[in-house]
Amino acid sequence: MKKQTADFEAALVKSGFSAKEIQYLHRNVPRYGRTVQDVVFELANRFRMVISVSVGAVVLFVAVILFGQPNQVVSAGVSLLLMLLVVWFFQPPVICFKAWRYRKHNKDAGP
Repeated sequence: MKKQTADFEAALVKSGFSAKEIQYLHRNVPRYGRTVQDVVFELANRFRMVISVSVGAVVLFVAVILFGQPNQVVSAGVSLLLMLLVVWFFQPPVICFKAWRYRKHNKDAGP
């Protein structure tokens, strides 16, 4: 099991993770899963979810621009901006992106 973990960590380093980020993954094993691999795949899923929410917010804002009144555009813009700040704040975007990129390039390495 130790060799498998070391191989996985070497693959993460090769994929662009720093030693500090790998330590972050180890600290979050109890929160996200049983292994570091589970953490990586959970963070990759979070990244996809946050991207989907962000795209939805942009589509909604464009709809408000096209069909709303000027005061609705301002209030919707501020509301959506605050929502996106909260969504992006509650997850580590750089590590989630790297996890998503790793998972995209290593589809056969996951659970």
